[in-house]
Amino acid sequence: DLEIGQGRFGLMLHEDGRLLDDGVTFRLGENHYLLSAGSGTADAVYTHMVRLLQVVWPNLRVYVTTVTSQWANICVCGPKAREVLVATGIDINLDSDSFPFMSMCEGRVAGKYSRVARVSYTGELSFEINVRRRDGLAVWRTLMDAGAAFGITPVGSETSGVLRIEKGYISAGAEGDGITNPFDAGMSWVVNLNKPDFVGKRSLVRDRSVGGVRQQVVGLLPQDEQFVMVEGSAIIEPEAVGEVPSFLGHVTASCFSPNLDRSISLALLKNGRDRHGDAVTVSGLDRTIEALVVPPIFIDAKGERMRS
Repeated sequence: DLEIGQGRFGLMLHEDGRLLDDGVTFRLGENHYLLSAGSGTADAVYTHMVRLLQVVWPNLRVYVTTVTSQWANICVCGPKAREVLVATGIDINLDSDSFPFMSMCEGRVAGKYSRVARVSYTGELSFEINVRRRDGLAVWRTLMDAGAAFGITPVGSETSGVLRIEKGYISAGAEGDGITNPFDAGMSWVVNLNKPDFVGKRSLVRDRSVGGVRQQVVGLLPQDEQFVMVEGSAIIEPEAVGEVPSFLGHVTASCFSPNLDRSISLALLKNGRDRHGDAVTVSGLDRTIEALVVPPIFIDAKGERMRS
């Protein structure tokens, strides 16, 4: 039911129901789709899809081609993203009614043919600009010139990491530790168990039927607001210090949040969603500290910024 020009967020699972990757698929034409995977898992996703087509569904008339190296991708994000793009002379109507969240339009940015998508891994108003690789530098320079009046700043993966932690976005390589399933990650809204079948369904149904203790994604607020907990640090019961520790989980991602002016973390914690408001002890290499268990979304829980 995906219309041409629309996109949908989805999860890709292993056969055991564990997270392989997440990403967005856009419908470009009647039988033409573009799947955007994580940069660190793109090769694994491509290999996984090719294997399924060759081994599991050889009769499907589906062809998968990797086009990563053919496109340059530049994401303009933040509350002034529209103004910056308008200043480049873009010929796409960027109004939220004409160009809603999770849609893609074709047009010209800086005079270059572009596919522009309204998706966000930062939680902010974002426009991902995809241009031919040879046009990437020219579009980048135009964007930086146009954005100078708005205080534009180029950022990299470290900043993206901070923003995704603030939003509680899951990383398949961090929170997806080979054990985590979509329900553990708090992403049950992505999974439709009423579908006749999908890769990993049998294992997910088994997980739900068996029940028991599961590690679930939570947020952590260290008692010392200036201390950034080391990723991988063990989470134990507070009374377990000095004794044989009762292992409850581990820290998956940490940062100092400039928006909250304090340190925050994401973690996998046994029965984590039932422990919001509890205190736990985090034992790292150089320090042991108490932390408060909270929901994993620290900023803009309703997603109003990215949909603005």
